[in-house]
Amino acid sequence: MNSQALNTDAIRTALVEDEPYARLELIRMSRSLELGLDFVAELDSVRSAVRWLSENPPPELLILDIQLSDGLSFEILEAVEFQTPVIFTTAYDHFALRAFKEFSVDYLLKPVDPEEFKHSIEKFRKSFQKSAPAELDYASLSRFLANRMAPEPFRKRFLGKLGGKVYRMDSDRIAYVYTKDELVYMRAISGERMLSDSSLDQIETELDPERFFRVSRHLIVMVDCIKKMERYGSGQWLLHLEPDAQERVLVSRGRAKEFEKWFDR
Repeated sequence: MNSQALNTDAIRTALVEDEPYARLELIRMSRSLELGLDFVAELDSVRSAVRWLSENPPPELLILDIQLSDGLSFEILEAVEFQTPVIFTTAYDHFALRAFKEFSVDYLLKPVDPEEFKHSIEKFRKSFQKSAPAELDYASLSRFLANRMAPEPFRKRFLGKLGGKVYRMDSDRIAYVYTKDELVYMRAISGERMLSDSSLDQIETELDPERFFRVSRHLIVMVDCIKKMERYGSGQWLLHLEPDAQERVLVSRGRAKEFEKWFDR
């Protein structure tokens, strides 16, 4: 029998996270660290969270991702009146994070560190579980961050696989994306790579064009991984990348002028 099910101190927790891998990882981490969380709901959108919270008794704790597939999670806090303490999971800047700390139990930067997760739950048990503050002012938090938390147009992370295992790569860790044998690979700055299910055309639209440039039909590069460039033939550039691409990297003639403007910003 599950020992956690017998624990009367288990915290009734609703988890709102739109990334299946991140959701499973938080649950796995909770069990591994024996944090005593009873996940009564696993939700993946603003819409599903609003519906569940409207139709069920409020949980003791809400773990809430900021950016969801159908909007910002503050829409949940505005749509449903409740005083459940919240732990936010986020990848936003430190100025905004100070607001999370002021108006909520805590915040966790992604990827979530196990010790920080454990600390957040301990903080909840000590300061929020027995007697919540008189008011958790989520409306003020929503107003404070309204302009700063607008959805960004570009992907922050990608899922991929290699050798039967699933990996995650944050956009700011990508050195370049390339095709080989009709497959699409992402190479990290640190050297590891993973296989993507997306096409190069799709990935191109999801990366920040200030930092990434498609130099040819087969390759997208990140500006910081270009360590050296030299003229090659008539109207082309030869790029030396880090980590090494192991094959000659040429900017196509048709993209050379645009590449020069992009690189010289």
